[in-house]
Amino acid sequence: MSDSVQTVTSRNWFQRMQSSLAGILIGVILVIGGIALLWWNEGNSVATAKALQEGRAAVVMAEAGTLNSENENNLIYLTGALKVATNPTDPLFGTSPVAVKLSRHVEMFQWVESSKSETKQKLGGGEETVTTYTYAKEWSGSLKKSAEFQKPEGHQNPAQFPFESQTFTASGITLGAFSLGDSLVNSINWFEPFPVAADTVMSIPNAQVQAGLIYIGPDPANPAVGDVKVRFEIVPVGEVSLLARQSGDSLTSYPTRSGHAIAIIRSGKFSADELFTKAEADNRTFTWILRLGGWILILIGMNLVASPLAVAASVVPFLGRMVGAFTGFASFLLSAAVSFFVIALAWLAYRPVLGVTLLLVTGALVGWAFSKAMKKKVKK
Repeated sequence: MSDSVQTVTSRNWFQRMQSSLAGILIGVILVIGGIALLWWNEGNSVATAKALQEGRAAVVMAEAGTLNSENENNLIYLTGALKVATNPTDPLFGTSPVAVKLSRHVEMFQWVESSKSETKQKLGGGEETVTTYTYAKEWSGSLKKSAEFQKPEGHQNPAQFPFESQTFTASGITLGAFSLGDSLVNSINWFEPFPVAADTVMSIPNAQVQAGLIYIGPDPANPAVGDVKVRFEIVPVGEVSLLARQSGDSLTSYPTRSGHAIAIIRSGKFSADELFTKAEADNRTFTWILRLGGWILILIGMNLVASPLAVAASVVPFLGRMVGAFTGFASFLLSAAVSFFVIALAWLAYRPVLGVTLLLVTGALVGWAFSKAMKKKVKK
């Protein structure tokens, strides 16, 4: 038998209309937020690109084992093996590998609630929503608050984790004659699994090593709610390549005229040109991700602003679906046009040639949409 429960909720036309009208304000806020994000993103992209371009022209090749005073305050390129003065240590489990960072990941066996809703519109503009909540026991790294479940009875979880996930960093991280500043240390994130030795002795009750993990509970073969698994990851000491400012015997962020600082570190041996090329590619990827995010915010906002039209027409369900499809398509086109327009205006401020091109594309998009609408009107 499935462990589930269903709820049925209903809203009449007036309640739906009230909710959609309140959503207009949220929609306006989302549209403004999306526009602001797009504008900021373009400026940030250009500033980052200019910083990397400036860095390419200014970088100086250096030797990790030599502290050359002539490179003071310059952007230098180094490659070599990282070393640490003191290994990172997890005081709870006593794990202390030779590594730059040690990360503890904690999962607990818990009840997890999932939900699925199905909404049907009724004649007169009302709607009925049937929501099915299902429950299953799963491993999760986040606490599932069973008190907030639709059916907490029989699905109780512990109120908190016995201990939390945490990352520990070695002290005295160096590359040759240089110590790494915080900006570089914070960028060191190429973790890999670190299996726990089978003969590890622990003072925690019911703790045992299973397949490189620490299992805390009576029976690993039959986990119970509240049982815990702990796994570790490390960033091993090894060869890295980096770009940073030489400040005495420290490596820190290199300031540029664009206002963006350069502090780049990667695992393995790469040339300075490869480091810059990868950073430029990352900047382009990040820019496109935020462009998509800004457009989605505007799209959702416009849909919310237009939602009262569909609700008003939903007195006849079929008509409401038709109006909803039309406003959804119109919101899609308009949000795309607004996004292009904002990006074009931003580029006009930062790179005029591309800005003009984007404005022309936006104009073509709006013109195409207008001509399609006019053709449909003429056919009618």
